[in-house]
Amino acid sequence: MNDNQSIINLDSILNLSANLNELFDLNSILKSAMLSLMGKLKITSAQSYLFPNEAIESIPIKTSLSLKYTDHLFSYFNSKQSCDIIEIDNDNSSFDELNSIIENNYHYIIPLKNLEQNLAIILLGKKMPDIGVGLSDEEKYYARIVAQITSIALSNALNFQNIENQLREIEKRNLLFQNLLNVSNDFLSLRSEEMIIKTFGFHLMGQLQLNRYAIFLKKSNNIFALIQNKFNFNFPKEYIQEISENNFDVFSSQIKEKYKFVNYVIPMFYQSDLKGFLLLGEKMSGAEYTAEDLLFSEMLSNTFIIALENHRLMQEEIKKLEIERDLYLAKEIQEQFLPKSFPDKQNWEFYGITKPSKMVGGDYFDFIELNERDIFVIVADVSGKGIGASLLMANLQAAIHSFSLLNMPIDELLRYINRLLYQNTAPDKFITFFIGKLNCEDSSFSYINAGHNPPIFLSQNEFTELDKGCLPLGIQQEISEIEIGEKYFKSGDTLAIFTDGIVEALNPQMQEFGKNQLIENLINTRNSSSKEIADNLLNNLSKFVRNEKSSTEAMLFEDDITLNIIKRK
Repeated sequence: MNDNQSIINLDSILNLSANLNELFDLNSILKSAMLSLMGKLKITSAQSYLFPNEAIESIPIKTSLSLKYTDHLFSYFNSKQSCDIIEIDNDNSSFDELNSIIENNYHYIIPLKNLEQNLAIILLGKKMPDIGVGLSDEEKYYARIVAQITSIALSNALNFQNIENQLREIEKRNLLFQNLLNVSNDFLSLRSEEMIIKTFGFHLMGQLQLNRYAIFLKKSNNIFALIQNKFNFNFPKEYIQEISENNFDVFSSQIKEKYKFVNYVIPMFYQSDLKGFLLLGEKMSGAEYTAEDLLFSEMLSNTFIIALENHRLMQEEIKKLEIERDLYLAKEIQEQFLPKSFPDKQNWEFYGITKPSKMVGGDYFDFIELNERDIFVIVADVSGKGIGASLLMANLQAAIHSFSLLNMPIDELLRYINRLLYQNTAPDKFITFFIGKLNCEDSSFSYINAGHNPPIFLSQNEFTELDKGCLPLGIQQEISEIEIGEKYFKSGDTLAIFTDGIVEALNPQMQEFGKNQLIENLINTRNSSSKEIADNLLNNLSKFVRNEKSSTEAMLFEDDITLNIIKRK
């Protein structure tokens, strides 16, 4: 090369950098980089490999380096600096596979890295005949510049691909949510077990693209009966009944081992009780089940079994009772939805109680343990009283338990529930709603108050009202603004979540119990257990309503009352 003619031209380097950074295809970036090196350095052949061992491009394809050596190549240049020009003939490393590279007429290795992350390698062959043997210092410098530009472009392209993958996952998740909302809407409109089962099957086949599945449900004698079978096989009754004598994991392994055409066994739980299971066969396309497929199957099964259980509870009681006993029926159903026990966490106390003004009511509370650390704390008040309010509360409970499986942020969960309620309730119905997510390890508590009475957070003798949130649920189809509040529990701190039936309770003189008396009761019992705090408050409330002179011991209130107490020991 003429000493007066430099190969390093600033304009061409800037153009190359702009061109490479406009590309988001790894193959195109490496191809453009190799073409630039071959053109400027008069190299006859080049090849590149993307980490860890995928051959991306070879120009021209005269010889090929076996992929079995690429793992060794990347291990070899782990200790090398990014964009080094490694001359294979002069390298003293104990690396036997270099002989194979030399035999394939490659004489230089350029490792491409970014922030110590291995990205790719470029192999360069001989220079053109009559041009020279080795690379000059200026040519090596040019190669380093191109390698650095290529490394940055590859890193940007990989980041772009990661963002695209994340966006695709978000789209898949949104589609999953929309499908589940459609299923919930379908189930809400069905009035027979047969239609619920058929609708479940249609959604299952449509979403997963399969035509082989079977549904087993537990009957009153605790035997699992085959309800629907789309396999070309009759399952022996004796074998299916064995599940009552084994835990589900053992049974699942046994059935997949015995019946090779069964790909997955999905349990169906209702309030921790195994109510049935779903057998999934191979997809029609033969493709593997994705994580989204299995998540959808689990959530769909959960929604299905809740719909069946709600239908079963309603039908059983309606058949047994006369019209005048309908309220007793609704009360039993409503009590099924309330927690039968409270979370048992070290250094924490949980207690909750609800008392309807009539036989049934529209108040609802729940503690949903998401994992060993996190707990959803929920209190809701449905507008109205009686059976209508209790049925709306039942639908709310089913939706919350379905979506809580996803462990999504509380504002996202609240938006989905609001949309579902808006689409399936009368215009005059709405729900005040309080949801909090408690981290039992670091004592953090994030919450949203959707038009509910602000809970009282008591720390020593100081109290705070938790009022950050949004409008009540069911009023608007979309909630535009949601403010998430944050609190941290210290030892001895207490949180009281209540419905308006407590503070608005009236005595014979038509005076309200009020927020001030509630706070005073909390302060006076701050050193007591959570249950003692609740019992003391309700006892004083009962005396207030009865004016302390009434002979009756019954607590009679104009509205439903609910009280949750959470205390950090």
